[in-house]
Amino acid sequence: MLKLSIKKTTTLNMVLVFLAFTITIVCSISGYYNSETKDLAVGMVSPKKFIAKEEIINEIATKRNIDKAVSEMSPLYTKDSTIQSKVTKEIISFLDYIHSNSEQQQLLTPAIQPSSKNNKSEKHEKSDENIGENTDTTNADTSELSSKIYLSSNQTNIISTMTDADFKEFKNIILQTVNSAFEQGIREDNEDKILIYVKSELSEHNLSNELLNIGYSIISNTLEPNMMIDTAATEKAKEEKIASIKPVMLLKNQKIVDSGEIISEEIYSLLYSSGYIQKDNFKENIIPLLGTALLIFSVFIMTSLYIYKFHKKLYTRKNEALLLFSLYTILTILTKLLANVPYMFIPILSFTMLLAMLLNYRLAIILNFSVCIIYYIAFNFSTSFLIYFSTTGMFTAFMANLIKEHKKIFKVGLLNCVAGVFIITGITLYINKSFNEELLKNCFLAFSNGILTLIICIGSMPIWDFVFDVVTQYKLLELINPDKPLLKKLMLECPGTYNHSLIVANLAEAAALEIGANSALAKVGSYYHDIGKLKYPQYFSENIRGKNPHDSMNPYTSAKIISSHVTAGVEYAEKYKLPSSIKYIIAQHHGNTLISFFYFKAKQNSDGKNIKESDFRYKQQPPQTKETAIIMLADTVEAAVRSKNETNLEEIKKFVHELIKGKLNDGQFSQCSLKISDLNKIENAFMKVLSGMYHERVPYPTDKKDESQNSEDKQ
Repeated sequence: MLKLSIKKTTTLNMVLVFLAFTITIVCSISGYYNSETKDLAVGMVSPKKFIAKEEIINEIATKRNIDKAVSEMSPLYTKDSTIQSKVTKEIISFLDYIHSNSEQQQLLTPAIQPSSKNNKSEKHEKSDENIGENTDTTNADTSELSSKIYLSSNQTNIISTMTDADFKEFKNIILQTVNSAFEQGIREDNEDKILIYVKSELSEHNLSNELLNIGYSIISNTLEPNMMIDTAATEKAKEEKIASIKPVMLLKNQKIVDSGEIISEEIYSLLYSSGYIQKDNFKENIIPLLGTALLIFSVFIMTSLYIYKFHKKLYTRKNEALLLFSLYTILTILTKLLANVPYMFIPILSFTMLLAMLLNYRLAIILNFSVCIIYYIAFNFSTSFLIYFSTTGMFTAFMANLIKEHKKIFKVGLLNCVAGVFIITGITLYINKSFNEELLKNCFLAFSNGILTLIICIGSMPIWDFVFDVVTQYKLLELINPDKPLLKKLMLECPGTYNHSLIVANLAEAAALEIGANSALAKVGSYYHDIGKLKYPQYFSENIRGKNPHDSMNPYTSAKIISSHVTAGVEYAEKYKLPSSIKYIIAQHHGNTLISFFYFKAKQNSDGKNIKESDFRYKQQPPQTKETAIIMLADTVEAAVRSKNETNLEEIKKFVHELIKGKLNDGQFSQCSLKISDLNKIENAFMKVLSGMYHERVPYPTDKKDESQNSEDKQ
């Protein structure tokens, strides 16, 4: 039956984990990837103000800066020295030819003298006409030169009739000017400037106007660009320039567009990059979603394994599993709805505190961290969100564990607020690196969140207690009140059992505190562990006055009556609507231990018959929690030590040690998380309580008259 129940609960847990995972993914899709602003378009009026969720690159502005920088760059040139050599040779050949062939100068004279300002196309046309007229008398080289250089007959006569000295000087001036022009660097886009430079250089020499015009005409018609664009160097320079330009960044929380402004292409691009516009590309949508699902699934698996390893009771108590599922589901939906408010108001701390108060503070710490990672991934929260809730959640879980009395609630709440302010101050200073208005705003929000968390937790506690039957510190304090009907009934009808329960409660509470178990639960469970004796109070030793009814009874019947108080106790617990945690303690506080007194009595009366030990064992399962195991030991020790009537503490200590060892050897602690070291601590805690009960008392001094009077009273 037990295995079947555990199997059913485990199946339920698997279903709850799957549902929680599905809810998380659905909220993630609808909250982040399916933006409500997906219909925005270029040219539309923005319906509201949008700010950057994270720091992003403004791609369009960055490209604009790059294009501007590239357009302002000039191409890089390389000098071709062969051009200068070629042109120089042409000029020398031309001048030498004219000067040395004066009788043939008419062959080189064009029909019309062109102006030096004519463009090259006109010059080429006239050159063609000139060459056509002199084709029969001019060789190929002369024809090529004459097609480029235009001189009138008068100009050729001047050159041909110059003395050798004057000619040499004139030629040197031209060559010097040409070489100087080439040194300046001639490009296609600066030829006009070079020609101005040539005229200026020629003017510096003492030349007549005729010679100045001749020189300019020769040079202007023979110069060619000697600076060529270096394509490879130019491209490399562009790449270096592009690499040096820093991208234009849009900072986190910086405005993208305000309400009422026109959405430009640049703004649309920024909205798209910030996730405000749904991406149409299937690949761009599905890949991030798949990554999100895998990461969240991994966190779910690791958290489930932790719970299975260290909090197995969630796999056997469906009400606690349902409580955890409900808290997580509510938190996930609220987080999705509050994703656009300051993250300090997301109720993660309420989730953590409720877990610590309702279930276990260690479990609350782990689940708080898991939830922070899941929401950080699912809802694209900032790193500051992750740091804030991871640290404050851990502190909140620790503090919630201290709320065992109403008077501590305010102190714990105030400490939570202070811790939240302290942590958010550190985060803000680390990120902003300065004191500003945002720091004051964040501190106020963190303090307010601490107050709100406490109000939510304390206010909702009765709801969780009622709906999920989870025992809380407040419920335990209420149950321990002597005016509770069941306790009052036990006190009146079974005073011996009631007093026994009080001592067991003291022993159990001390032991639970020693090993870090729930001392309040152990104490309250001890008060109610034997309420089943209300059914047949006269059959239990602490309530027997006079003759023992078991002396005349069959051992089997006696064992059946004794063991029935467990079943009866569960029935009373259900009738008086005690929490499940108390029911478990009542049902398991004897486990499947042997009712040894009647077992040995049956063996003595057996006359050789085979006596089955199983007939004299309790039929319940062994303790499943530390608290139940502690109550089992406290119950056994109190009853056994009381029946032994031993006052020597050393003997009591040995006896207690043997009792605990006997339960251990009987396998009663095989299904709970008690360790051998815990048993040693429990033994020491028991002895501290017992030493106060059985210490030797110093006799009061009396005189003989008092002693005589006392003797008479005794008689």
